[in-house]
Amino acid sequence: MQRIEDYNSPVWPDDELTDPMDSWELAAADQLLLEVARAVYRKRDEQYGESYSHHARTSQMWTTYLGTRVTPAQVSVMFILDKIVRSKAQDKPDHWLDVCGYAMMHTSVQAAEERVDRLMDEYRKKVVQDND
Repeated sequence: MQRIEDYNSPVWPDDELTDPMDSWELAAADQLLLEVARAVYRKRDEQYGESYSHHARTSQMWTTYLGTRVTPAQVSVMFILDKIVRSKAQDKPDHWLDVCGYAMMHTSVQAAEERVDRLMDEYRKKVVQDND
């Protein structure tokens, strides 16, 4: 079982931070929540690829399967909602730490969507100008 004394350093190795956590006291430790969210975010990018690309592929599959458009940003929201549902069955600190990681991922995906939208707007304007 994890002990809060094991995490007395301001920065912990990602492998320790992304292990399942079963202690609410440990989860509430000063700055641990932010450290874990960052570690989860980094580890997911390493395992599954850059967040936006992964969310874009997932949204395409969900769109096809559901027959209704799902955006990359909605994917991270659905991941968060799934963690909340899991917490109803068994409320563990690990679910809430994952929610923090998904929230960080959501901001990254939203920022990427804004960049894509901005680039598409610029491209459309250029095409219109070139055709005039």
